Amino acid sequence: MRPITYGESNALMILVAETMGLAPALVDAARQLLQGKPLHPMTGASMEREAVRIHDLVRERGESAITQANLLADRLKDEYQFRPAEPQ
Repeated sequence: MRPITYGESNALMILVAETMGLAPALVDAARQLLQGKPLHPMTGASMEREAVRIHDLVRERGESAITQANLLADRLKDEYQFRPAEPQ
């Protein structure tokens, strides 16, 4: 298990949105990043913008959508073998 990076967390958000049927952009790039393949820095910046857009969209849909997104993210973290965040 390994810690998750900021870019990987953005990629996870994109894959969560895909699973929720929200039709996010950059799904292929998100998968590539999570598989350890290099991405162009501008692709990473675009993924960040998409993750922010998805976050806002999920939040607008309410508590049940937030809960669903969190559960899906936890499953993906297990799938990609990320360890839980250390308490601050």
